[in-house]
Amino acid sequence: MKQAVDSFNKLQFKNQKLLVAFSGGPDSVFLLNELVKYFQDTAKEHLVVAYVNYHDSPYVDEEERIVDHYINLYHLPFYKVDTQYQKKDHNFEDWARDYRYRFFQSLVKKLDLDGLVTAHQRTDLIETYLLQKQRNNLPSCYGLQEVSNLGKLTIYRPLLFISKKEIYQQLKKENLSYYEDLTNQNLKKKRNYLRKDVIPVINEDEILTEIEKQNQRLKNLYQQFEKITYPVSYLIYDSFSSDDQKRFLFFLLDKKKVFLKDSRRSGAVKDLFSFLKNHTPKEYVINQKYSCYRLASSFFISKGYKNISYSYLFKENKIYKTPYFTIDLKNFTLFNLNSLPVEVRNYHSGDTLATNLKTKDVYKQLKKQSVPFYLIKIYPVFIQNEKIVAVPFYSDLKSQKIPLVLKSFF
Repeated sequence: MKQAVDSFNKLQFKNQKLLVAFSGGPDSVFLLNELVKYFQDTAKEHLVVAYVNYHDSPYVDEEERIVDHYINLYHLPFYKVDTQYQKKDHNFEDWARDYRYRFFQSLVKKLDLDGLVTAHQRTDLIETYLLQKQRNNLPSCYGLQEVSNLGKLTIYRPLLFISKKEIYQQLKKENLSYYEDLTNQNLKKKRNYLRKDVIPVINEDEILTEIEKQNQRLKNLYQQFEKITYPVSYLIYDSFSSDDQKRFLFFLLDKKKVFLKDSRRSGAVKDLFSFLKNHTPKEYVINQKYSCYRLASSFFISKGYKNISYSYLFKENKIYKTPYFTIDLKNFTLFNLNSLPVEVRNYHSGDTLATNLKTKDVYKQLKKQSVPFYLIKIYPVFIQNEKIVAVPFYSDLKSQKIPLVLKSFF
């Protein structure tokens, strides 16, 4: 079929070696047949077939018979795994999806392949979009993408703009047998209900146009997200709709590499969304490594201010760089020091100044100077003869009046 060939060319399949997800169903039979015709005599060099038998129905023998038929027909490298559903905290579909993609990932890595090809077609694209709308999901892309990534696995979906009707017509034309999964007749499943009762009566071209417009809007939105400077101003954040604010929070978690399980990730965004409705300075702990710091006019996500402890002894009048600050001690008198060496460490609870200042409590001094609450734990104090002899004024740091620059963990 010309549409399939055009898609294969667009995705540059001639230059790749690919794993084909195969089930013996009409879509995967169509895909495998088109790929074999596309590569012709070199099919064995470009294609590896993978099949998962879930043993989830009394008809799996028929399914496997169809799979074996095409493997024997095309003589392609073939990998099969047998498994059975173990009832746990999730439904069969979620479990099966997770199982097969882990299997596919392992094969792509083991065989050093370029990616996975699946047989998702136009109906799958529309079904996915309609389900996303029904569930009020906030995806970064509506429907399905021709190329996407699951971890390090690249997934190709070359049939997204070929209809189910066209697939059946081609199978009939070429007299290709396939296995029809009877579980797809279960109308209690939302996807099957959409497939049987909703999609046949809608204008698919209008839906596809709607999906394209929605995805163009999201593309523009994420381009905006990329340009936002850190920390994030509430003026910018509050200009987004509630849904787009949540999208932005998902975006930030990804950008900052805050790795959370899917369920915890959604919960974290929900909590962050509520947390950011208030602008009073405060910390929200996301996990053991990361926090969101809410300031008076902005916010940011960071892992840099938690559980930090440092201590450095400087003996020479030169520039020093540490993971937490850079300091120029060539003119150490700028720090109210009469001599070197000096120990510079972070503030500890209960620290007191060994000077004649009226307020000796370091914490009170830092609060009085309006040091941001998240910086207090890492704020530098200067020690000589085991006594705190100086604490830099925060205003002097900000104005660069003294040559000490705290590292930003934004």
